[in-house]
Amino acid sequence: MERKIGNSLIETRKKNRILIKKQIYHQAIPTRTQIAENLGLTLATLSTSANEMISQGIIEEIVSDQSLSCTGAGRKPKILRFCSDSACAIGIDIGPYKTRAVLMDMGGNIIDSLEAEAVQHDYSRMIEMIETSAKKLMSQVTGNFLGVSVNVAGIVDSSSGTIVKGIVFTNPGEDASIRKNLKSVLEEKLDCPVLIQNNAKSRAFGHAIKNHIKDTTFAYLYVSRGIACPVMEPNEMPYGYSASIGELGRMVMEWNSPDGKRLMTLNEVAGEHTIINRCRAEMTAGKLETLKRLCDTGTELSIDLIMKLDADGDTEIRRLFESSCEYLGIALSNISCMINPEMIVIDGYMFSNPLNRETLRSVYSEKCEAVECSSASLFFIDYDSFAGAKSAAYCALDKLFLSVE
Repeated sequence: MERKIGNSLIETRKKNRILIKKQIYHQAIPTRTQIAENLGLTLATLSTSANEMISQGIIEEIVSDQSLSCTGAGRKPKILRFCSDSACAIGIDIGPYKTRAVLMDMGGNIIDSLEAEAVQHDYSRMIEMIETSAKKLMSQVTGNFLGVSVNVAGIVDSSSGTIVKGIVFTNPGEDASIRKNLKSVLEEKLDCPVLIQNNAKSRAFGHAIKNHIKDTTFAYLYVSRGIACPVMEPNEMPYGYSASIGELGRMVMEWNSPDGKRLMTLNEVAGEHTIINRCRAEMTAGKLETLKRLCDTGTELSIDLIMKLDADGDTEIRRLFESSCEYLGIALSNISCMINPEMIVIDGYMFSNPLNRETLRSVYSEKCEAVECSSASLFFIDYDSFAGAKSAAYCALDKLFLSVE
């Protein structure tokens, strides 16, 4: 008997449906004509699938508030978009300072959110916090609930939901090197699909979804306690063990320390953890008088306090931020020389201060020019404490809804 080769009509329709859903979600102005052209489908084939999803209440067709004309004139086109209530998912970000979670619908609307204590280095508390947070938000679900997506720091095998390396758990008796399989544990406790992915990679993907970045290669600099810079290729997803997390913080830098030049990692000379540690060391040495006075009266030493003093014009604090921005600028110039991204997106609390943005932009431009390297455009994101949780939710919507038949 001759073996059948190729896809059946039913399989082809299923694959087309997935591709069409992704086009609707990722395109800024997803008209029927544009989607058909992008996928190489006839308008009739596209319309058959689209009309079926409209009848099922998954998508709707509306008049766009944007014009296809570059002048903004002319009749507004009809576009396809997802019905907000067609599905929802929970995104949880296990951050260094707080645990944050959101319940998001297909329209990107936040139905509910919550904030809790940091549990990044306590495995038992992490499991407990994720379970508690997810169940609180799940109680608000009224429609098609897809599942939970969790962002964690470190190297993650997303296919198995395993933390391979990066987080050091401090529980007594726990071996920090043990591979922690969060996915299987959480799926049993929550009775729903669970995704686990690296936090920086997830943030980059969430930014691409939110801003309809589809055909651009960009680097995503994420500065928190540590520093990461994943590079997103067009149409790339953040899933899989091989997906790059861009551990930029491990890049070796030459640091001009008070006792001479030393080789240190970027994490050791820039980022929030370094700024806090340098403030602590300088207070011990009798410097940073304003900060020391506040800490001596019981105020906790935190990046929030340091940022406030920087915004208030403390020149000694400003010097520390300028140093961090200088090393970050050098690191980004190296990224541009090696990868040549079209754009570098910059995400970090420290860039809430415009002075830090200006310093980084200036150093980056200067270093790129010095080595005759093309500089990418820098795009600073306005700080959002829930950005990590939102990006996790975007990943869940993509993986558990857009990518299934």
